[in-house]
Amino acid sequence: GAGVVLGRFRRRAVVVGITAALAVLILIEYQLFDPFPTGDATQPAYFRELSNQDDVRAVLDVPVHNSLAAKIGLYQQVFHHQPLIGGHALRRTPQDPALLEVLERAAIGGADGLTPLIPLTPEGAAYVLSVVGADRVIVQKQFVPDLDAALRWLEQVAGGPPDYADSALAVYAIPRATEPPPGLVLAERSEGWYPLEQGGAMLSEAAEWYFYTAAEQYGDLSIPVTAYTIPRRIGVWLDDRLLTAFWATPDQDTARIPLWVDPGFHTLRFAALDGCDPYPFTLTCLDGGDGSQDCERRDSPLCISAAFGSPEWIPSESAPVPLDVTLDHGLRLRAYTLDVTADAVTGARTVDLRLFWQGDHALPDDYALFVHLADPATIEPLAQYDGFPLIRTGDWAGESVWVSAVRIVLPDDMFTDVSAGPLAVNVGWFDPVTGARLAVRSDGPWADVGIVPVAVVEPGP
Repeated sequence: GAGVVLGRFRRRAVVVGITAALAVLILIEYQLFDPFPTGDATQPAYFRELSNQDDVRAVLDVPVHNSLAAKIGLYQQVFHHQPLIGGHALRRTPQDPALLEVLERAAIGGADGLTPLIPLTPEGAAYVLSVVGADRVIVQKQFVPDLDAALRWLEQVAGGPPDYADSALAVYAIPRATEPPPGLVLAERSEGWYPLEQGGAMLSEAAEWYFYTAAEQYGDLSIPVTAYTIPRRIGVWLDDRLLTAFWATPDQDTARIPLWVDPGFHTLRFAALDGCDPYPFTLTCLDGGDGSQDCERRDSPLCISAAFGSPEWIPSESAPVPLDVTLDHGLRLRAYTLDVTADAVTGARTVDLRLFWQGDHALPDDYALFVHLADPATIEPLAQYDGFPLIRTGDWAGESVWVSAVRIVLPDDMFTDVSAGPLAVNVGWFDPVTGARLAVRSDGPWADVGIVPVAVVEPGP
């Protein structure tokens, strides 16, 4: 019995020895033909000095999304002891992705092949970095595609050469900037965008843009959009809350996304509500490739829906007028904007109304919106609009900050005679099947008949 056991032990030892020898040979082969990335474990004395600088709030390592750069940054933290913004290697950081993407755009500009969707000055970049406490930017040189461009940009942002530089890294001190950048700092950076040769990017089924604003902003993000092959509904979410939707057509059109946002970092998500279509070639073929290599069939087709051009931020001169009216099922009207314009040629007058709704969940039915221009005394409609939102209220899953945009062209004989008196702008929701209106839970006038008085419009030439 003892001899059998000893024999088995010897056989196992031989197997283990052969396995270990093979593993060593495999490692040697890898190191000869495709070596593992290695480096000197010693770090610059600069990091010891950095650890003693009490005025440094945090360090940002770039590029943000390179896992090897992240590992090196974590190792270097052992020496400089300063807090990291991000600081992840084998897990997803809990940090807001909008913050990381905008900071990377501010730190290296377009050195990774991407550029801010809305141009950013070096002074604006310094403000964005310093406002979150990124007092030092460490560039892990070997992982930046266009290193020279990144270093030139950072010298402008920092206002001078790096605090420290060697063959592997460069460290820049970011000044404490006090002048915020105007408008939005917008960075396109998420999976699901495919860059186009002629500029812009193709949306797959869903993808994000990230942006920062230093102050409360209201205005329109104007975006050229062209649908692939067929008209498509594009839904828009702001910070995971449903905001609006628009039709994209094969003929280029301009989508205007209303944004009313607080200071800080935000995420704008676009989704093709009816899905995307497979495209079996490279996108250069779609751009008008040479018909040979560009248009060779791909093994794995891309799934594309619409092309987005470069956006323009169009700020409004005034913020929405606040309201606080609650309707049934938790729907709330929180603000509005109202503009009356006249056509320069025909003189026809148009009323443009935006209604800012807030909801906690989907409504139990698909309600239609109505807008009445009515006699203030009798609420009899003299001109009106009614229709479903592009995303039905029964599909408003989760929180929403839906913006209803309504345009009413007035009849020729209306709104020109001052003696006709003012017109009330009344709104509400109704079920087209039953005709029942969504109840208004307030003690305001006409609440008992499901009407929310929004504003009064004075007539005039």
